[in-house]
Amino acid sequence: MNAGAVFGIVLTLSLFVFNYFPYTLKEKYKLPYWVSGIIICCLGPLVAMGVGSYLGEEAQREGSDGFGAGLAGAIIALVLIANGALYIIGNMVSGIERYVTRQKKDKTHN
Repeated sequence: MNAGAVFGIVLTLSLFVFNYFPYTLKEKYKLPYWVSGIIICCLGPLVAMGVGSYLGEEAQREGSDGFGAGLAGAIIALVLIANGALYIIGNMVSGIERYVTRQKKDKTHN
């Protein structure tokens, strides 16, 4: 299979899975999104390492040095870590917004 196709398929599928994952954990186990973000940040490099390793082996079989495969793995890792970081930051912003709203509501009732 073409290395570019593998890169695109893995990136698309991993983003789909890692974006479905937090909602499932929230509904089933009441796990906050920031915890899911940390899990995504930890699992993302593992997925990228596997893909980079596979692409590197395929590149070496074809006579290449595998630099592009390593770059593809690094890009996948960065995208998945950024995805997890967005869950963490989004949950923090949402928590701050709820706190400020609650404080404003309490001031108007007193």
